[in-house]
Amino acid sequence: MNTARALPLLSALPALLVFTCVGALAQSASQDDGTPAKSVEITEKRSIDTDERHDSTVAKIVVGHTEIMKYGDINIGDVLKRLPGVTIGGAGGRTGGEIRMRGLGAGYTQILINGEPAPRGFALDSISPELIERIEIIRGPLAEYSAQAIAGTINIVLRQVPPRRSRELTLTESLEDNAHPETRLAYQYDNKADKFSWLFSGTIKQMGQLENKDYGTNTIVAPANGNTPAAVLEDQSFTDHQYRTGYNMNIAPRLNWRGDENNTASVQLFAYRREATDDSTDTLSNSVGVAPYSTQAGHSHNDSDIYKLTIDRLLPLAGGSFTAKLSLSDFQSNVDTHYLQSTAGGPLGLESDSNSRVAGANTSGKWTYPLDDHNKFVTGYEGEWTRLTNDLLQSGYTPGGPVPNDTGATILRLAGYAQDEWNVSRQWGWYAGLRWESITTRSDLQSGEFGESGGNVTNRSEVLSPSLQSVWRFGQPLDERNPDSGYQDQLRWSLSRAYRAPAAGSLLPRVVLSTMNTAFQPDTEGNPNLRPELSWGMETAWEHYLKGGGMVSLNLFERQVTNVIRTDTVLGANGRWISQPINLDHASLHGIEIDGKVRLDQLAEHAPPVELHANAARYWSNVSGIPGPYNTLSAQTPASANAGFDYAPKGQWSMGANLTWVPGATTQLSPTQQSYTGGKTGIDGYVLWKFMPGWQARLAATNLWHPDFITGGENNYNGDINSNTTVTHSWVNWVASINAKF
Repeated sequence: MNTARALPLLSALPALLVFTCVGALAQSASQDDGTPAKSVEITEKRSIDTDERHDSTVAKIVVGHTEIMKYGDINIGDVLKRLPGVTIGGAGGRTGGEIRMRGLGAGYTQILINGEPAPRGFALDSISPELIERIEIIRGPLAEYSAQAIAGTINIVLRQVPPRRSRELTLTESLEDNAHPETRLAYQYDNKADKFSWLFSGTIKQMGQLENKDYGTNTIVAPANGNTPAAVLEDQSFTDHQYRTGYNMNIAPRLNWRGDENNTASVQLFAYRREATDDSTDTLSNSVGVAPYSTQAGHSHNDSDIYKLTIDRLLPLAGGSFTAKLSLSDFQSNVDTHYLQSTAGGPLGLESDSNSRVAGANTSGKWTYPLDDHNKFVTGYEGEWTRLTNDLLQSGYTPGGPVPNDTGATILRLAGYAQDEWNVSRQWGWYAGLRWESITTRSDLQSGEFGESGGNVTNRSEVLSPSLQSVWRFGQPLDERNPDSGYQDQLRWSLSRAYRAPAAGSLLPRVVLSTMNTAFQPDTEGNPNLRPELSWGMETAWEHYLKGGGMVSLNLFERQVTNVIRTDTVLGANGRWISQPINLDHASLHGIEIDGKVRLDQLAEHAPPVELHANAARYWSNVSGIPGPYNTLSAQTPASANAGFDYAPKGQWSMGANLTWVPGATTQLSPTQQSYTGGKTGIDGYVLWKFMPGWQARLAATNLWHPDFITGGENNYNGDINSNTTVTHSWVNWVASINAKF
């Protein structure tokens, strides 16, 4: 940890805590009524989330701030894994897992921040749940957002200024098995004056945990051939332990100005700082064959900064309103890694120094014109410029001196769109949109040791994406006394075109060296000739809403995808394994999703105040040109399920629990390569105690089941079968927090 940077912040925390506690106690002492806050606030908030889903012409799921904070999660991945159709890759209880909708990640799921694509290099774990106002899950592409959403879109909306002045402080201690406690502090302050309102929110967290505890095997077998019996060429076992220390912090201040309903302005900043040091110990042991080393000690230091400034302006224009937005972002990361290996020839040192920067600017404009009270026309544009640079120096990986690998890329994204949303009657509404989007990537790199050519490489793609959605409302009214409340049943249908653009790094024809260089840890090289994946998709859904606020939904979908991108791993002429992305032909994807929730006391008068919620999904896919039966798309998760309850009586206590299940999956990556990802079962729970007005304490646990997470693969190349199995230990995460609002 950089002590010089962190000490001024850490030294201010005790004073801030004392100040907040004194202020809260003074305010609570002045209140006459000491009764605990009623649970009706939670009920109303949940109703708002459900009502927004019910009233929307387009299909989306809305999760509000109260639901986000229910379990006291300290990373956004734990929130998302409980939502319908969303899974998180990797071992349970770990941060940094890939976010997947419909079992697909790796560019199939689009992540937006306030409706804009997340900055390149940005990790969603850098946003604390306290900073999030709501999460929107959008199953089909909309014209006003980028169409890079074959699986769907997750839009993270940062907190707005609340209608009433408030201050909030949360102090959290988290603990994992065999690790030191981690302290985290979150603070929020907002106020108003005349036409201005502002909000400041931020968090700081100290890190100290066992990040990885893995073990496994690598084998190479020459199969039997005629009279020659099968032979084991290599039988290797390995262990990997990695411990991480450091800190991260973020702030998200916002300033609003409001003249009238169509004359507003806002400025929001998101800033994130992270410093982490990883110390690792690896071992290799061969019963057959010779290991490249017996032990490897690693030390890596990573410091990164993210800044994003967004300016919004809303003005009246030509009978409607015009929203202009400008965003500037900057991401910088420096990673310095050293390995010391014990080999048969003596100690061997490997070093890697990587300096990355991603700078970007985004501008957009949207004109909204209400044709009448039930028909809204929107047209707009979007432009984004991004510059990526990476200076990489690796030494000790191959014979000879250090290998420099400096690259850069400039990405220009342009888009224009128009859409119309029309509630034709109380029963029928439809949405139609058309979006044109182009992406141009210009890469520049130096000539490399492994034959990569220097110079500039340009890749350009453009997509025209229509989107059509319709909703038919029928059945009994939700509220007999309010004819505008809508109906209990709805049928939705949509047809749309989406795409998946290659990642910038996948287009760079440069080689990045691997420490071990095996069939499962190869060197990597980009492919400047990659084409984007294109998809046509159709969905049909039935939704039933209960008069008390619950609902159930059944959704069917299908996607037809062309130019599927896959990674091919081969043994190069230089004797090193190398992987490169390539385009295949076609893939089809379909599935079924169901979700619902209900409060028992809204169904029966004397039932306990328990909310039950559940969701489940089953997915199928196949890729042409790859032999079955495991030729699924992008290591797709085949199914997922969640079930849980929340018990919130009128009083000081509430509690809840949730069960998450994701099965394992085998994927045929190519005719010769196969991978396996194990299943996982997670149990989360919390207990909340409101011990005085404005104060509450929470004890929560995630990943209570904490099974080991198993991954593996097989590569049948040149007749030899390379196999790998890795077992990753996972931990229970205990979280205790105190929250004060005043």
